[in-house]
Amino acid sequence: MQPAINDIAEQLKKSPKKKLVCLSTTANVNNPDFYVGSFRETSTTLAANFIFASLDQLATTIETFDPFIDAFLIDCEYKNEINDLLKAAQKLIKYSPVLSYKPNDITVDALDMWVSLSLPEIEDQKVSIIGAGNIGAKIALKLAERGAHVALFGRDFPKTEKIAESLGLILRGNGSIKSALTQEEAAQNSLLLLGCTPGIAYISPESVENLHPKATLIDVGNGTLTTEAIKKANDKNLTLLCLSPNAGYAGFIEHWEQAQLMLNKLGRKTLENGVSLISPGLIGQKGDVLVDDLHSPSRIIGVCDGKGDILNEREARPYREKVKEYDLK
Repeated sequence: MQPAINDIAEQLKKSPKKKLVCLSTTANVNNPDFYVGSFRETSTTLAANFIFASLDQLATTIETFDPFIDAFLIDCEYKNEINDLLKAAQKLIKYSPVLSYKPNDITVDALDMWVSLSLPEIEDQKVSIIGAGNIGAKIALKLAERGAHVALFGRDFPKTEKIAESLGLILRGNGSIKSALTQEEAAQNSLLLLGCTPGIAYISPESVENLHPKATLIDVGNGTLTTEAIKKANDKNLTLLCLSPNAGYAGFIEHWEQAQLMLNKLGRKTLENGVSLISPGLIGQKGDVLVDDLHSPSRIIGVCDGKGDILNEREARPYREKVKEYDLK
């Protein structure tokens, strides 16, 4: 395995972009103890990707990349027998910054965006989710917030029932989340079926038969449909997809970079006339002027009310007048 790790390191070194290494765990039962994923690339970064079901290769992997990369992105979720990958990795990393992240949330965000773009009519439609774990439960809430009626199925019905009821307590709007006793019941007339089991081929042809005639099936957990279910979906000319988390990952990187930028620019500056400018992210005192960029301000976002909000236009006018000479708008 070391030659493969070294080869990836050499490829990463050649990139002019920010160099990252993702270390994550997996709940997918089909993955080996150590798995080398594909490179993940955004407009500003290139990341090597390693998935662990055991810690045997962790030290070797970290030692190879630690001297030259810009950051390790380390999975902080618990998915398998590895109790705390983040803590184990932090003990080994000597040079590189560490950012904890949640790959399941990246998957959920990618799926939610796909639904927004591809199924804008999801409001008041039925969605079935097979697999009521971390990803299944989170996407159930997101889609119900979009107005969908979600049928959630898990192998442990009492637990799934509690999950659905708990999500319902925080859900607002016209959507709903209900547990289903069988996957076939969950699938009945669903416009969208999501396979969220951890790589277990569980979705049956009977469930596919019960779907809406124009249904879409998405394999979220990789390997969640039986071969018979796939054949049935193709025979019925249904849309059959495998989710890519790329959009969620790119969004995560953008959020990270923007948060870094904001933290680096966090601060307060008092002008000669006594008015204080502050950056986004701070709670200002009453009369402090919130600007877009503290170091090179060009726009006033608002005038602080001293309580975490901004003054209305009439109340803010006297404070805005005091910074007119600085050509802020």
